Amino acid sequence: MLPNSAWQGRNDFGALGYRAPCPPPGRSHRDAFYLSALDQPTSLALGVTRNRFLRAVEGHILASGELAGLYSH
Repeated sequence: MLPNSAWQGRNDFGALGYRAPCPPPGRSHRDAFYLSALDQPTSLALGVTRNRFLRAVEGHILASGELAGLYSH
């Protein structure tokens, strides 16, 4: 459950919400998680695409970080 002030955009599957890493069998897959602190809220709607989000926050990112992992099974 998300806090009232949080919202989610579309994931790579075209749906809302997080899906755990699930690489194709036999191959490694890199997943990256990005977090940005903004200087102001956005007016973006639920389900916004990544590209639209990045354009909207351009010039408003105070700090950011990335966590990447390599998954396989």
